[in-house]
Amino acid sequence: MSAVQDDYLLRMIRDAAIFLRRVFDARRRGSRGEALDTLDNAWFQLLGLPRNVAQRLDAASLARLLAIPERCTVAADLLETEAALCDQDGLTVEAASLRETARKLRIQPSISGIQEPDPEA
Repeated sequence: MSAVQDDYLLRMIRDAAIFLRRVFDARRRGSRGEALDTLDNAWFQLLGLPRNVAQRLDAASLARLLAIPERCTVAADLLETEAALCDQDGLTVEAASLRETARKLRIQPSISGIQEPDPEA
């Protein structure tokens, strides 16, 4: 993997962690709306995709759209974070659906043929 790819992945991981912290801080303060707004921003800024669009796609389509396994992992983390918010609000069916999509998304890159970046490139 090139230094540019490494830098991109490290920035994406760092930025994802910052967003996730903001979501949980907002939720701890009792602001579900702020937490969801932060998730909206995370989807768009980290993955270039509106959250409501991502939620409408099945895991295979979402994996193809995200194109690289690391982006799929970030998307799965965001879905699981939203599932935790749903659990806190008693929305167990929605939480289960989000978790199932996240689970499928974590295995989807290998199924759909998405490859790890070539370290020689």
